[in-house]
Amino acid sequence: MPKYKKIIVRESLKYGFDWKLLAAVIYQESHFNPNAKSFTNVRGLMQVTSVTAEEMGIKNRLKPSQSIKAGIKYLDKMFQKFNYLDNEYERILFALASYNIGYGHVIDAVKIAKDMDLDETKWQNLKITLPLLSKSKYYKKTKHGYARGWEPVQYVDRILTYYDILKQKKIKETE
Repeated sequence: MPKYKKIIVRESLKYGFDWKLLAAVIYQESHFNPNAKSFTNVRGLMQVTSVTAEEMGIKNRLKPSQSIKAGIKYLDKMFQKFNYLDNEYERILFALASYNIGYGHVIDAVKIAKDMDLDETKWQNLKITLPLLSKSKYYKKTKHGYARGWEPVQYVDRILTYYDILKQKKIKETE
């Protein structure tokens, strides 16, 4: 992390995010390996797809600074899509899940929550409905179809764990 801290801090401040949260995202995505590649062919520190890289205006998603810029900009885009949520903490959880599984699948889980008479503005309820996207009884009724909905639940939980560790370490922005 020290190698990329300055750019993480700079880009996080640009969008109003806590840099430690973004460091936790990067750790979850790639363990700070700029050459990381997933089985779905996402690449780089923030595991950006080629489509997202292009959409976010970067040329080389393997270049750490560009990956960080694209990833944080994209997370902000997801965050803004949930501006109807009053609770900023809930918004960031929804945005993180969207970063992982896609906005459409999160919206499908929101709809399932509504249909189940659960408060669709609460992450605790999406933790129930996201995994249902892997069951045909539910995903056949959604716009975006099947998804491994348990993955964003684990993803967000891991990021929050890493984030808590970083907050406890009391690492300063300028160190």
